[in-house]
Amino acid sequence: MYGFNPFYMRKKLLFISIIIFFIPGCTEMIDVDLDESSVKLVVDGYITNRYANHTIQLTRTGPYFSNVPPERVSDAVVTVHDSIHTYTFSELLPGVYFSDEAFAGITGRIYNLSIELEGEFYSASSIMPQVPVIDSIQFHLNSEDEEKFDIALFAREPPTPGDHYFWAVYKEYILVTDKIIQLVFANDDLINGNYFNGILVQYVKGRLGNLITLEMASITEEYYEFCLAVIKETVYVDVPFESAPAVINGNIDNGALGFFTAYAVASKTRQIKLTE
Repeated sequence: MYGFNPFYMRKKLLFISIIIFFIPGCTEMIDVDLDESSVKLVVDGYITNRYANHTIQLTRTGPYFSNVPPERVSDAVVTVHDSIHTYTFSELLPGVYFSDEAFAGITGRIYNLSIELEGEFYSASSIMPQVPVIDSIQFHLNSEDEEKFDIALFAREPPTPGDHYFWAVYKEYILVTDKIIQLVFANDDLINGNYFNGILVQYVKGRLGNLITLEMASITEEYYEFCLAVIKETVYVDVPFESAPAVINGNIDNGALGFFTAYAVASKTRQIKLTE
């Protein structure tokens, strides 16, 4: 779905010029030797309650300043199992493994990922949370941009505390929030057990009559925190004295990076019409 790979290693030689203003010619070059030898496996995978052939993507870390796309990892043995079934994933594209059979994840179940690669074993697990039913959505013209419509949600939030969500948007059945920074994340700290009574949760650029789908995903707290960390580190402005992005550890064991998660989605589709 929302694939990303923010894990890159710093370049071996980092040159920092420190200029002392008003003193001509006073420039110092500092040569910092940074370790670039530790290449790690990066996992990006998820299971949802949609009936589909689910995917697991495997790559390797690369130099931080490199413009080369991450190396795709082939020839791994990838499986996902719950308490009843084991699903085998086959590599149909370089580094992209699809489940051999279509299936829908079930809320409340724990899904376990296993990867065997070059004699090493990696694993992760995730429970699939419950997701509220979306009763309705409405559209409001954005007060600052006439090409944007704010999306209001009507749904009952479960009474159990500690729920976490993200919202995605499709226009004419095409995903328009295809980057992690375009998703909207929230927890239920302020609304636990109450009704989403027209709360604005997303927006879309469009026009009257466009067919819009709002998708609400119920995610684990661990995945919620991971996504926020990724956003913080990848929305990075390269300015003097700003720290470089840090390595973000996920839930994959044996030193691998990335995240494997299970989440449930609910959706509602309707045409853009302004409410009176």
